[in-house]
Amino acid sequence: MKEFYIDCDGIRLHAKLERPEGAERGPLCILVHGFTGHMEEDHIIAASQAVLEAGVSVLRVEMYGHGQSDGTFREHTLYKWLTNALCVIHYARSLDFVTDLYFMGHSQGGFLTMMIGGMCPDLLKAVIPLSPAWRIPEQARKGELLGQSFDPKNVPDQIRSDDWVLNGDYIRAAQTLDERSLFQRTGIPVCIIHGHEDELIAYQDAELAVQLYRNAELVPVFGADHCFTGHTEELKAAIRSFFEAETDQDNTHRFDGVGNYYRSGRPGYSEELLKMLYEDHGLAKAKAVADIGSGTGIFTGQMILRGSTVYAVEPNDDMRRVAEEELGGSSYFHSVKGDASDTNLPDHSVNAVTAAQAFHWFDVEAFRKECSRILTKDGKVFLIWNVRDMEDPLNVELYRLYKRYCPEFKGFAGGLRMEEDDPRIRRFFRDQYMTVCHEHPLTLDRERFIARSLSGSYSLKEGDQNYDAYMAELLKIYERYEKDGHVVLSNQAVAYIGTVD
Repeated sequence: MKEFYIDCDGIRLHAKLERPEGAERGPLCILVHGFTGHMEEDHIIAASQAVLEAGVSVLRVEMYGHGQSDGTFREHTLYKWLTNALCVIHYARSLDFVTDLYFMGHSQGGFLTMMIGGMCPDLLKAVIPLSPAWRIPEQARKGELLGQSFDPKNVPDQIRSDDWVLNGDYIRAAQTLDERSLFQRTGIPVCIIHGHEDELIAYQDAELAVQLYRNAELVPVFGADHCFTGHTEELKAAIRSFFEAETDQDNTHRFDGVGNYYRSGRPGYSEELLKMLYEDHGLAKAKAVADIGSGTGIFTGQMILRGSTVYAVEPNDDMRRVAEEELGGSSYFHSVKGDASDTNLPDHSVNAVTAAQAFHWFDVEAFRKECSRILTKDGKVFLIWNVRDMEDPLNVELYRLYKRYCPEFKGFAGGLRMEEDDPRIRRFFRDQYMTVCHEHPLTLDRERFIARSLSGSYSLKEGDQNYDAYMAELLKIYERYEKDGHVVLSNQAVAYIGTVD
């Protein structure tokens, strides 16, 4: 970590710069606190950690009159903060390792983030407001601001609460901001993350804000208050999810060239789990099923064998080709080029949606919206994974191998935390779902063990740096655990079931 000051027209702004371990060139996110905040608050630290975990550098900055920066709280205004933000952006652009810039802020810093997005759409790749207090100008014009009432045409010299005193210039500056025009100028992506139970800035304000943009999404953190108290893990998951989608916007090509490895190395799903899904959870009643991110058709094929008509939706040409070779002879199989956000299926055309070993690649809100569009009334969504038991020494050794050699490895299932129901799953189902699981150990001979590893989107490919060393280590691991011509990976088959009504 580097701690220093950024000069802003003679005003010193306290800053801390952190970079992911081993990072060279890459993106950077500027992170700003709220109205009475500073850079060491729990939710700001959590946001910073999430950005780093997503492989993005982070620059935390304290604005005029806050923390260890110059100025006094009493004299700060939104104009001063906007000037500060521009100085910080220009400083960040001068850093030789920065490829793309993001801006994130909480509360008043979230409103600043929204404003700066409209001012600098040419300098920023996206903005991430956290619980933004974007109605400050509107409230200042009405004479109701920060819990204080006043005559908006006769601005008082100061407003105060039990905890702070603020110069009347804060009100005057806020009254003149044309916030909605700036929002409409923002052509870059906007991701608003807001506590669903926010007691200071109503969640409904965030819902209204999204409607003012051309390219915005709203991510609720259920149960969270204004500062995400007790819900910082969910906040971190939402931030990681955003950056992982940003830094790998097109996952379609991650699986180029691995279709045959996928076919030979990837395991099927527990027949006992499928029996439960069909007999106990309504999948047998679905006349048409959309299998999203169907890959080479492993789960699609298992459903077809049970008599389901399946629309296998897959964006990757290589993976889809393998599925068509395997399943094309069945009248129950329909291959569709599409993805989780745009399946190319008609409205209300399927009775169930499945996603096997795929949901972790999806944009959560876009997928939820697409499921709502294509499902018939009361149709269910089934999210399914083979989940490795991380108490199994073999799985632990493989994790360490991938972590050492594969730069794209974020963890099994794309880093989804299956042991505690990942916040992305909870957010998709709005916390209304059930879980079904069944033990499903995987028995792999030498050929399938190697193919299983090489089928990973993160795996090194022949010709990559360190590929030979990676393969040698992989074979050593197999030889240590091989018994009677195979190894056994401890594994569970897990399904999350719910609706999107």
